[in-house]
Amino acid sequence: MDGRGRRLAGLLVCGALVAAGCTTGGDHDGGRPAVTAAPPGPPPATRSAAYGKPCLRDRERAAAFRFRVGQGFDQDQVDDDVVAAVAELRRRGVAGVVLVGSSMGGTAVLVAAARIRPAVAGVVSLSGGAVFGDMDARTAVVRLRVPVLFVAARRDGPFASAARGLYGAAATRDKRLLVLGSAAHGSSLLSFGGEAARVRAALRGFVTAHLGR
Repeated sequence: MDGRGRRLAGLLVCGALVAAGCTTGGDHDGGRPAVTAAPPGPPPATRSAAYGKPCLRDRERAAAFRFRVGQGFDQDQVDDDVVAAVAELRRRGVAGVVLVGSSMGGTAVLVAAARIRPAVAGVVSLSGGAVFGDMDARTAVVRLRVPVLFVAARRDGPFASAARGLYGAAATRDKRLLVLGSAAHGSSLLSFGGEAARVRAALRGFVTAHLGR
């Protein structure tokens, strides 16, 4: 709960943290969770916008964080950063968290979701591979008991096949697989081609349903 006794809910994206109802001040930076540590590629603000626009509603806030890749840390184990980011959100009063990750981040959030206790409210993988370095989503999803959404594009190399396999192996009963006809990958699924609106709607619906909004 925040300083006014309100329960907070949040969405953690690999590249952006989105928290709902964060309106406290002080070390909460106006209620906007900030984890210092975003994936390689576009700057954090770019990633935040890519995920945030289809997800944000009133009283939701976004703040970027960085994976520790290229700073003496192993990118094969970036699930550790997801676990740490969730812990930081909870320290700041966020009651419910949904994980969303793309590409490497998709693998990371699946692996992290199987580790995090108390469990997160849900997890979304956008073009997440079955394996990335030391992260093996195949062994993680068989332990998943939280809602999960897998999204991939049919013409995006091995990622549609990976999504189908992970969907089939996931232990949770609350799971959905969305395979598009395009070649979009990762966060491009939200903005590339005629099916992007469908992905945004699915993501928004998932977050809304599992954060109890």
